Amino acid sequence: MVTMNLGKKGSKKLVLPARSILLAGMLLLLALWFGWSGISQWRQSSSVAALEQARGQALAGVEKVLSSQLEQLQKQLANETVRTALAAGDAAAAAAALRQGWAAAEDSAVLPASLEVAYQDLPAFGYAKLALLELALSTDKPTLRIVRADGGQHLGVAAPVLLAEVPAVAYVRVPLTGIETIF
Repeated sequence: MVTMNLGKKGSKKLVLPARSILLAGMLLLLALWFGWSGISQWRQSSSVAALEQARGQALAGVEKVLSSQLEQLQKQLANETVRTALAAGDAAAAAAALRQGWAAAEDSAVLPASLEVAYQDLPAFGYAKLALLELALSTDKPTLRIVRADGGQHLGVAAPVLLAEVPAVAYVRVPLTGIETIF
């Protein structure tokens, strides 16, 4: 038992059992713990909001870069030199013309839809590049993917085309610098 004097001479002393003091101490610790948990959750929610905002900005930047590359491919395919080479069935001239007006283009090719060249030496051609070309042909629309070439990762852009009225696919490889700068 603990006794407390209320301060006035001759007044009664308040007697508190030891259990009451122990209970008060535990309640105080519980209140501190709840307070700390609340502050931690508040700080964490602030961090999550900032992270979500940064993620949204990064996603918007990546979408902008990717859509600009798809637009560039469509612009190049609409180029008169490319269209003339495709109509004449000259795949090499069409590939060169695709690269000509595209400063960032590292490589380009126009391949028949059979993709026989790719299947002849698949490891050298590249699995990701083949998957990109097949996707462009199967969906019948321009598409892009990350491809490996020359020991690094690049952005591959492909679209179905007609090469002398025969189905084919146009491919252009560009560096990932536009995407890497976002991060």
